[in-house]
Formats: sequence, structure tokens, C-alpha cells
Amino acid sequence: DNINQDLLLKIVEELLANDGYFVRRFSTVTGGLDGLAHARFRRCACADEEFGSSFKTFAEEFVRQKHIHNAILTDEVSYSRSAREKCLSTVENHIRNNLLRMGYSLCLQCSGIPQGSVLSSLLSCLYYGYLERDLLPAISRSGGLLQRFVDDYFLVTPCRKTAEGVVLKMYNGWPEHGSVLNWKKTRLNFDMKLEMRPGDPSSAELLPKTEERLFGWCAFVFDTHTLQVSADYSRCFGQYLSDSQKVLYAGHTFVSAKLSLLMTLKTRCSALLLDSSVHPDVTVI
Repeated sequence: DNINQDLLLKIVEELLANDGYFVRRFSTVTGGLDGLAHARFRRCACADEEFGSSFKTFAEEFVRQKHIHNAILTDEVSYSRSAREKCLSTVENHIRNNLLRMGYSLCLQCSGIPQGSVLSSLLSCLYYGYLERDLLPAISRSGGLLQRFVDDYFLVTPCRKTAEGVVLKMYNGWPEHGSVLNWKKTRLNFDMKLEMRPGDPSSAELLPKTEERLFGWCAFVFDTHTLQVSADYSRCFGQYLSDSQKVLYAGHTFVSAKLSLLMTLKTRCSALLLDSSVHPDVTVI
């Protein structure tokens, strides 16, 4: 809600640097988890100078990037072009002209971006990616790793000084850009004090510290001693597996149950969890 709209539009202007963009329409047919063929109509945009390739070349690159196998791609031979000015105008209209209903009144959103729109996650990632550029050089020099899921950060580094510097930088934040760290939601595995009122040592408080060996972040659990990664099942403790599944009883109940179970398992089938070159067999199993 605090994203600076002017800065966000500046970032978008830097990214949309080409004079125009073509949109190619095509369809894919792939096998689904239910054993049936599923058709999906897609659109893919590219800059003017990248549009000249044949559909065969485009299809080969598309399946390579998306890791698609056993699929049929069909060119719909339908192309449209949008000038850079039109793209920027559309994004600006999307950001600046969002109306919110408050009681019986309609209010224009002057700060932040529309929540729940098709562009919300992308715009948020672009914005925070732009702000965090100041953090990356120090982290890279220390051999550390900074991960972010939308606006949730996770830092691993062998250098405590680097970790403290990143925490301090993010706590001070970028107030002019509407981004400040919420220290109450911050967890560390080492002791660190922060002055709640900068320049006043008496206001220093310890940041929340986890005493446990396992450190959770975004459905993953990291072992702080070995750096092994496993799925976070803490939310499932004391519950039946059947209570976590959504099944539609209207229509094909068993097909719905099968799809629900497969989707649950799919989220756990990540290379981060199953790579035996990183984890011992006991962790993978």
C-alpha cells in the first residue's frame, strides 16, 4: 500500500525501452494430471526486433524456457502490435486510476498499487528488486544469498557483519519510497540490537531471535547448522491429511480428489528439496 507510484512508473519506463512490442497468439495441447489432453490459449509479447523469427524457432525456445514436454504448439497466425507510448499509458492508467469503495463513496488510490490485479505481483517484484540493488554488492562479496518472495526476504551469509549491515539498511529502509522493514516480523538466529529511535541508545531493543536450529521461511525449513532444506509441515501437525484437501463432490468426485492430492504433492516435488547432491538421502526421504 505504500509503494511510490512515481518511482514505480519510472522503473516501468526504463524497462519498456523499445519503440513497440508484438503480441503473438498461439495454443498448446498438453497432457493433464487427469490423463486427458488439455488445450490452453496463450499470448506472448516480444520487442519489434525479436519478432522476425519463424514460429518453429519461437516454439523451440518457448518449450525450452518453460520446460514443457510432450506438447503440441499451434500458431494462430494472429499478431498485434502496441507502441511503447500505449503500453506506458495502459500501465499508468492501471496504477493511478484504481478506485476503492469506502462505504458509499468511491476513493482514488493515490499510494500503492491495486491489490489482486494481474499485474500486482509483477509490479511489486520490480519495485523491490529496484530498491534492493544497494544490498546485493555487499552480499555477493561475503558469499551470501538473498532470496525474496514478493516482499518476504531471506538472507544466508557466513559473515555476521554483512548480515547486520543488511538488517540495518532494511530497517532504515527507503522512507521516501514507502518501504520500511517491520522489525516485529523479523527473525534472526543471532543477537542484534537496533535503536528504535535513531541516535538514542536508550531506545535500543533486541530483535526477535529464534533459538531453534531450524529456521522457517515461506513453507521451507532451513537447518542453520548444515543448510539442508526441507518442507515445513508444522501446520499439518495434529491434523488429518483429509482435512487439508479440497474435494468437489459435484461431478467426478474421485477425479477431483486425485487432482487435489496430486497438486499437494507437486508443491513438495522441488529440486530444492529432492536434490541428493545437496542433501543426504535421509533428508530427501
